[in-house]
Amino acid sequence: MTEVKGPLIGRRREVALLAASLEELDGGVGGALHIVGEPGIGKSRLLREVKEQASQRGQLVLSGRATEFERNYPFGIFVDALDRYLASLDPGWIESRTDEKAHELAAIFPSLSSPQDSKSNVLQAERFHAHDAVRVLLEQLAGRQPVVLALDDVQWADAASVELLSHLLRHAPEGRVLILLAYRPRQASPQLAAALEAVKGERSDGHAWRALELGPLSAQECELMLSSQLDGATKERLFRESGGNPFYLEQLVRTEARGVAGGGDGLEAVDRTVPVAVGASIAGELAMLSEPGHAVLEAAAVVGEPFDPRVAAAVAEMSEGAALEALDELVDLDLVRGTRVAWLFRFRHPIVRRAVYESAKPGWRISAHRRAAEVLRERGAPAVTRADHLQNSASIGDEEAIAVLTEAGHAAAPRAPSAAASWLASALRLLPATEGNGGRRLELLVAMAVALGSVGRLEESRSALRQVLELLPPEASALRARVVYSAATVELLLDNHDIAEGLLLEALSELPDQGTPEAARLKYGLALSSSFSSDWRSMRSWARRAIADGRGLAPAERATGLSALALAEYGLLHTEEARRHTEEAAGLVDRLSDSTMITRSETILYLGWAEHCLGRNEDAERHMDRALALSRTSGQGHLVVWVLLLKSGSLAWRGRLGEAATHAQHAIESALLSTNDLLMSWAFATGCFVEMLRGELRSAIRYGEQAVAAGASFRSPSSLAARWFLAEAWLELGEAARCREVLFAPGAEEPTLVPFPLHTARSFEILTRMELERGNFEAAERWSRRAERSSEELGVPGQLAEGRRARAALLLAGGRWEEAAATAIASAAAAEQAGAPVEAARSRTLAGRALAEDGNRDQALEQLARAEAELSACGALRYREQAAHELRRLGHRVAPAATQANNGQGALGLTPRQLEVAELVTEGKTNREIAGHLFLSEKGVESHLRRIFDKLGVRSRTAVAAMVERAHTPSHI
Repeated sequence: MTEVKGPLIGRRREVALLAASLEELDGGVGGALHIVGEPGIGKSRLLREVKEQASQRGQLVLSGRATEFERNYPFGIFVDALDRYLASLDPGWIESRTDEKAHELAAIFPSLSSPQDSKSNVLQAERFHAHDAVRVLLEQLAGRQPVVLALDDVQWADAASVELLSHLLRHAPEGRVLILLAYRPRQASPQLAAALEAVKGERSDGHAWRALELGPLSAQECELMLSSQLDGATKERLFRESGGNPFYLEQLVRTEARGVAGGGDGLEAVDRTVPVAVGASIAGELAMLSEPGHAVLEAAAVVGEPFDPRVAAAVAEMSEGAALEALDELVDLDLVRGTRVAWLFRFRHPIVRRAVYESAKPGWRISAHRRAAEVLRERGAPAVTRADHLQNSASIGDEEAIAVLTEAGHAAAPRAPSAAASWLASALRLLPATEGNGGRRLELLVAMAVALGSVGRLEESRSALRQVLELLPPEASALRARVVYSAATVELLLDNHDIAEGLLLEALSELPDQGTPEAARLKYGLALSSSFSSDWRSMRSWARRAIADGRGLAPAERATGLSALALAEYGLLHTEEARRHTEEAAGLVDRLSDSTMITRSETILYLGWAEHCLGRNEDAERHMDRALALSRTSGQGHLVVWVLLLKSGSLAWRGRLGEAATHAQHAIESALLSTNDLLMSWAFATGCFVEMLRGELRSAIRYGEQAVAAGASFRSPSSLAARWFLAEAWLELGEAARCREVLFAPGAEEPTLVPFPLHTARSFEILTRMELERGNFEAAERWSRRAERSSEELGVPGQLAEGRRARAALLLAGGRWEEAAATAIASAAAAEQAGAPVEAARSRTLAGRALAEDGNRDQALEQLARAEAELSACGALRYREQAAHELRRLGHRVAPAATQANNGQGALGLTPRQLEVAELVTEGKTNREIAGHLFLSEKGVESHLRRIFDKLGVRSRTAVAAMVERAHTPSHI
């Protein structure tokens, strides 16, 4: 009998690389490896080999596999990999190490959930907290022993798993965690392909993107898989027909062993990429089965993987004993294989399952899915487990299916909104289109629209909202206004300003009474639309109309109008009017109860932005905390990104850079989950600004480039801010030419400014410094005058500080040291009045330099010492080093800066360990010397160096040393 030999054939290079990765893992270096290739090429076999090696090393292997027909089950591949292992752990160990993350983990892994779990308010926009909980869990497990997380057939992962995987690749677990991914690139879902491409572009350290692309085996390697009983001609034919694909070859050998040419015409449904001969071979295998064996195999294909033969028995309508006998036949024929769990089995290969499922008669499949849902219900399975079976079997009017799908949709919505949207859509399809079901249809449509919007499927969300508008009765004017407002917001995020405005105007024209709260809400929507295009006059007009036209407006509605009006007046440089409106709005909001404000989070957001612009940052933060709490209570998370961005910017301005970085990162995570380019542009831009203040210039530039790329296609002027943040990061790195390249279009004499006063003075300061760096004093003087003038026109202390600092830099460069010092000290005083310690300290550093040049050493030391202490306290380490450098020039001893900045990132965006390695490279030490100094293996040092090269964008140790030296050298501007 012809048979395929068992050992792994070929793949020596891949096995060696994987073995090296396991060795690095023992040394504390984790990472991620992508094993990619066509169906049957040997990805799973290679995974099995590395898992065996990892187990032999004493490493913990957690193995999961996605399946083709269960793409809605939330976090399916991770549940498959971790849940059984977590169930084996002492619950006390889990609880003591996950503390506040425990609820998130319980929502993902069935083994950790219990009836006692309290249901916290979770926003779809904040589901990244669940992803981070899994990251922390992996780190905790790795504290016990090295962890290998091996995920197979990732191309079929559900959307929630894709989001979690993307998070883990962007934020690799610290320590001994190695993630192995096997997938078919050409069959990857659009969500997976987009997520992997985004990670590939975002990560600069190579940590998450080392790929092994498996190709066909050679003729010689294929021959090793074949029995010597085969003649040369047969071997050559099998190699030719298989194309060197191991699974195809194995399948063809099975046909050869049966002594037949295959199973008739084959199975066209197997996969269009699978050779006809292979499909025929599988068909031949299935034709050999007994009737009970065939029935159980078809039932197993419906039940899903891994399958319980007892459930398959019920689906096949057989007794358990008969099904187990049939199972023995399937195992003997190697159609299914056992797992480490006694009652769970898998198909030999996904291609086999697909062949079995697709060859079953459609009518039988429908009834089989219905039986599967029923047996799972009897076993107490949750709605999310039964939902897919009901999607494939229920008919219109099936109330039980509608109820289960609705329950599953609501249960999945907070952390797996894509699955929720699918199940809610199915419930809608099953709901009869009768007049009595209008309310239920509305409820499902609204929930589906929210779920679709949270995963970036805005066009579908818009369509659902328009269906809601069609169903709303005329008397539901309040709800109609809210839905139109939401639909217009979706259009704005799609960069459809005209459509958004048209929706709002049409709805407004249909209202017979322009003085109602509904009319006011629509006018606020028009004000919001105007703000997206920076049309401050139009925004002011609509906000004024809402206030003036409203008869007896409720305090909450008046606060909305006043907050929008304050922002519009600020945009028009009417600072006193903006302050007056802001104070009145704040008084109203602070007196109103949470129950009154629960659907008015946008009011608080408007108010917070106005307060931030006017320098009232503590009030802005307090209001953002309230907005976030109300969003969680109401379940309305559409404002989360804006709230987090405002909180981050406010914290950064107040010098609380560590907290600012955390909020910026949360905003980025939330924006990435939305997949909306405009939100991502704003979030990455804020991340760029915060990282620049912290001195993490490489991270700042990476974020800035992502912000510019995300906002490139949007017409909204607000997306221009990304360019200015990126340009300033390049300038801080000493790259004035790159700064100018970012800001100026080819041949342009002036850049395009962000049409919002918050950015104006700083933009002119950037241009002043840029031209001074380039030696163009005349241009710098022109820009500095505009910086001063614009800041004085606005009259807000924070912007006055920026305008004066631009002037001080110009005076210092011109040798007018006494004036430069006085102007810089005035800038510092304005910044202190604004509660901006980093900006104040930067100005004091400039003053210290001017005083030193003017021969006033004692005064210079006083200014520089204050600057150094304030910047150190804030975590602005690069700015701190600039002040320290000036102190050292004056002979003053300064303690060395900490090697680690806030949030675990040190200079140049390196981790603490990478920074230690880079510093030792700078000292000229060899890999062996570094290994001895840091108690690492030489391979571990090589791995760190490889990632340092990738992060810094260099190729040599000399370049690393040069960049480390440069990081310690302050900018002179």
